[in-house]
Amino acid sequence: MANFPYNPMLFVPQGMHVQHGWERPAHARVALGGEPPRRHEEYAIIELEQLPPLQQVQALLEEIVEFLQLQFPVSVVSAFPFPFGIRLFEFQNPVQRACLLDASPIETDFGVLRVRKHDEVGNLRACPYTRENWIMFLGFPLDYQTPDFIKAAVAPFGRLLRWYEGPNKLRVLVQCLILSPDRVPRSVVISQDTLLGETGHSWAVPTYILDGQFPDVFPPDEDPILADGNPHPLHGAVNQVNPNIIQGWQHDLAGAPLAVQADMGIDAQAMADIQNELAAQAAENIDNNANWEEWDNQADELDEQ
Repeated sequence: MANFPYNPMLFVPQGMHVQHGWERPAHARVALGGEPPRRHEEYAIIELEQLPPLQQVQALLEEIVEFLQLQFPVSVVSAFPFPFGIRLFEFQNPVQRACLLDASPIETDFGVLRVRKHDEVGNLRACPYTRENWIMFLGFPLDYQTPDFIKAAVAPFGRLLRWYEGPNKLRVLVQCLILSPDRVPRSVVISQDTLLGETGHSWAVPTYILDGQFPDVFPPDEDPILADGNPHPLHGAVNQVNPNIIQGWQHDLAGAPLAVQADMGIDAQAMADIQNELAAQAAENIDNNANWEEWDNQADELDEQ
């Protein structure tokens, strides 16, 4: 979690107020799984080393927009207040943002501008997942046994990897990446709201941690190229031929196990007979080819006469 001060009144709609004084928890966690689609690659946060007073921000913002559009091939589409930096800027396309990212930091008359990706600013922190575990929910409401609701039930303490839906509807068995075992509650309370009489329903679902292990570690770095340039040198003494294949087979059973040979009714004597027949057939073909060439030559001579 990142700690940082900020003034929420910059975003509160006119006429509304922030309510203070409630005994609220310091933070809640939702563990989201997978990579979201990248739909905002034209957005960037621009930071200024020395932030001006609030009443001067609008005038400075106009100078920044004019400077960027004159000095770089970019077009600013919009700019919004943001908890970090001067503004959240929207450019015409991701290529324009990439141009500014490469040029950052940018020296200007009104200070040094630093351009950052919209999701890589002050509230970004590392969050390790420490275990990969099986989680069992008992008495999970049947109508809520869908991937979206189960993912929401797991989100406060981990990321859903897969749900093994079986015939036993009393049990929901899932495999998760969890932030820490001490974040997994002993019971998950599933609440259903209603607009009638300000009442709702809730189900207490006993939750158990089953077998688990530590998550996979990063694989080692790639090996350096060997001096001779061959990444796959021979291992030990290597024969020039495969000694496991019976040599001399010239049909579809070449290299087949002895069991298959026996199933086909072929023994050693039958194999020798096959070899002799193939050799005789090959010799006959050679003789026929020679006779055909002789007859073809005689036919050519007759044509010439």
